[in-house]
Amino acid sequence: MEIYNINKETIKWENVEKFPIFKKLMKINFKNQNVFYSTKNFTEDVLNLKIFELTKMIFAYAALLCNTGMTNKISKDEYGKKSINNTSIESAKIAKQFLEKNLDTIPEVKEAIVRVIRYHQNLMTIFKMADVDQAMLKLINNLRIISIDELIAFEKLYIKHFGDKNKIDYQYSVLENLRNLYYSCYAFKAGELVKITKIGVAKDSPYRENNHPNAINTGYETVGVIIRPITVGMTALIDNFRTSTVTKIVSKCEFETLNSIYKLEPLNFFNNEN
Repeated sequence: MEIYNINKETIKWENVEKFPIFKKLMKINFKNQNVFYSTKNFTEDVLNLKIFELTKMIFAYAALLCNTGMTNKISKDEYGKKSINNTSIESAKIAKQFLEKNLDTIPEVKEAIVRVIRYHQNLMTIFKMADVDQAMLKLINNLRIISIDELIAFEKLYIKHFGDKNKIDYQYSVLENLRNLYYSCYAFKAGELVKITKIGVAKDSPYRENNHPNAINTGYETVGVIIRPITVGMTALIDNFRTSTVTKIVSKCEFETLNSIYKLEPLNFFNNEN
């Protein structure tokens, strides 16, 4: 049964409403609003984001499934009030089972959807951590295919539909500060000019030193424009240069792929600092 039409970028709600998990959501109210219909409005907002086609598909399913954990339990906060802040883990478990049965796509995309559901609310906790740098890197590396900037766009809409209306301006400011931190310390923006240099071979690479089939050996370097922020689960694209799949972000200027370890250097003379 089709749920999401990737060509039209639309949800088939008449099909969604036939699934038992969403019938359960229709019976749940939270903060004087029906969870299913709020989820529907949230998902439609997500579909209006100006983002990559694959990202939109991931976000569409993540939005649709992000509150399914409420069908099992609505937790309470420290004041005894109902809270959805602790349902991410349960929703991710339900989403994983649902996607295995109802989405015909590669496992990496399903995993990316589950991880958006599991980790999107972690954004609001980063600045509360004792080690902000460690917390930020952990979140960056826990995601797949989705960048922090994209996740922030998703979370802003989530807050719009499910957050505390009295705190929304504060929460938006936190997310904006996170975006600034992300590009300051952990990622280059699309359009920035960089030099990329291979500085080593990945531990599990099938290619030995100086034996890369495309001659991308240690010391290889090229210059180009970042096409999109370097993101775990995606290839890194610097103009026409393409790496194997990124497996780890070490810092803003270093990342690892299936085959290689790379260093990035900004060419500030050419970059627009604004």
